[in-house]
Order: sequence, then structure tokens, then C-alpha cells
Amino acid sequence: MCECDTDGKHPEELSYYVHRINRQYEKLRVLELQQYDLTASQFDVLFWIFRRQDRDKLETMQKDIERYFRISNPSVSGIISRLEQKGYVVRTRSEQDRRIWYIRPTEKARGIQKSLWEAHLETEDRLRREYGETAYRDLLAGLNRLLALLTEEIKEESTC
Repeated sequence: MCECDTDGKHPEELSYYVHRINRQYEKLRVLELQQYDLTASQFDVLFWIFRRQDRDKLETMQKDIERYFRISNPSVSGIISRLEQKGYVVRTRSEQDRRIWYIRPTEKARGIQKSLWEAHLETEDRLRREYGETAYRDLLAGLNRLLALLTEEIKEESTC
């Protein structure tokens, strides 16, 4: 049975919906990014590097990515290596401290930056229109609250 083949009945459990929504959203992102040979994780990291460099005027080191996305060193290394193999980033050694490597977007990445972002925004806008502006804002507020509640729950459990 295909994941989209359902009888309309779903369990009344949050975990079911969160899991399904996440899987469907990731599939949508795969379709959106396949023409650029990027995964969703690679897109997220690449655009975060763009933002730091363009808006914040900051250089990016691997540790910065690990902290921001809260992912492990090996995971970030893999993402950066694949972005590098695809020609989207380069690692450049710091002139002040030879132990530090900066991760910078290439001209190839800059060349697709606008069209990549527009494709991403188009998907977001389509969902916003289908959902309705007020309902969409309410949804985001509810998801933000849920995230905060779950984060707080984890903090409380880890202190016991």
C-alpha cells in the first residue's frame, strides 16, 4: 500500500501526525531540490552559510554549523564534503590561525542562489495560500509552542 493510500482514518496521536508531516515535507523538499543535486540538509547548510556571509558579514567554520543545527561533527563533515564534491563550497584556511578552516560558497553556488531560494519560497507560498494566511500563521504559532513545550519537557527530564 502506498503511503498516500489511506482510508481517511488516522490515530489521534500527535506522534503519528508529526512523523507523517515530516516525511511528506521531506519528500516535497527532495522534489524541489533534485534539479540542483542537493539534499534538504545540504540546502539548509548552504543557505545558512549564505545568510551569515551576506547579511551578518560572518565567516563560517564547521563548529558554527554544528552548534546552529545541533548536529554532530561527523554529520556536518559529511554534508560539507558532499557540498564540496558538488562544487558548492570550498574550505579556506585562516591566514591568522592555520588550524581554522572557513567554509565559503563558490561561484557555482552563488549562480543558483536566487533560483534555489525562489523555488523554496514558491513552495512555502503555495502551502500558505492553500492553508490560508490566518490559519497558516496560527499553525506556525502552534508548532512553535509545541516545540517549546517539548524542549522544556526534555530539559525537565534530563535534570532528574
